[in-house]
Amino acid sequence: IIAQFVPANLTGSDAHAWNINGRYTFPMGFHAGVYYEQLKWSFNYGTSVAGVAPAASNVTGLDKTTYRLDGTYQTGPHTIGLIYNKQGNIGGSTLGAGFNGSDTGVWSWQVAYGYSLSKRTTVFAYYNDVTNDRNASAQGTTFAGVVPAVGGDPLYYGFGMRHSF
Repeated sequence: IIAQFVPANLTGSDAHAWNINGRYTFPMGFHAGVYYEQLKWSFNYGTSVAGVAPAASNVTGLDKTTYRLDGTYQTGPHTIGLIYNKQGNIGGSTLGAGFNGSDTGVWSWQVAYGYSLSKRTTVFAYYNDVTNDRNASAQGTTFAGVVPAVGGDPLYYGFGMRHSF
């Protein structure tokens, strides 16, 4: 959406976020959680050296809403988890008008399994499926320098071991 952003012309910015989340533990090892977040950014731009405002300078604000539902079940050394995440389309404003942030939403789900070998050592495996709308490129899992193509749907799976010293 904001192609050709020129950071040198940024004269100020402000970001605000709020979230609410909760978790409930049911009897017999089941935990359920819910999370809701709203993000808002505002930008102030100067002009470029040639006196012409950059293309992105018309954008004065962005906002995005996200929610997540998750659950885990633990019995003995076994833990099974499921997460569903939905990010809405980016909304925003420009100098004097709004803009269309359609098809910038993302949804993902993850399933994971962990097995406790001891109180300090756990082995685990996970599967994470991210679905980007046509104009989105969310990763779902962070890898430095690796970004999916716009509209691409990354899929991750892995396994590992965690040990607390």
